[in-house]
Amino acid sequence: MRHTHGHHKGFSLIELVLVIAVIAIASIVVVPQFFRSMRGNRLRAAARSIIVAGRYARSMAVMKQQAMVMEFNLDRSEISVRPARAKTEEPIAPDADDAFTTSVIPDATPAVLTEDVNSEDIEGTGDAEIKRLLDRVTIVSVDVDGVEAMEQDNIVTIQYGNNGRCTPYSVLIKDEFDTAIRVDVDHLAGIETERLEL
Repeated sequence: MRHTHGHHKGFSLIELVLVIAVIAIASIVVVPQFFRSMRGNRLRAAARSIIVAGRYARSMAVMKQQAMVMEFNLDRSEISVRPARAKTEEPIAPDADDAFTTSVIPDATPAVLTEDVNSEDIEGTGDAEIKRLLDRVTIVSVDVDGVEAMEQDNIVTIQYGNNGRCTPYSVLIKDEFDTAIRVDVDHLAGIETERLEL
């Protein structure tokens, strides 16, 4: 004669409570880390934009054998790269003491890049131009050759020569949480970055 006992497969109340407790503890640990990581993504993306724009300016200067200009608009937190064109006005006479001078370049409207930098000619001008607006990241300062750059209308200009060289410069950017990254570029366009807490 067979006897069957009423065994039901399932979880006991204690097992369910333990699983819920483990999930709660894990989320308490992981969620803040996730938000910190997401928060830092904008700043890292902005630093990458500066690095990519500098490399683009250098490669275009060498490839086209034409000087390229990289501009930092401190008011709008915007970076643009365009060819150095013939001057329409006499440049400001450089002081012997100044490590940086700004030349007058006619206005041009660079194309806005969304993701990757491309080297296509813009509007049939034969000139490769880009523009990038930093998302919720501020350009705090641009130092050129160790000296805070002279600004004209809050725009700092760096020129890349057709030999690939530029004046050494350093860009400090920060996000809304006062976390900052400094991007240092030497005269051969070698790049170093450093994360800072302001």
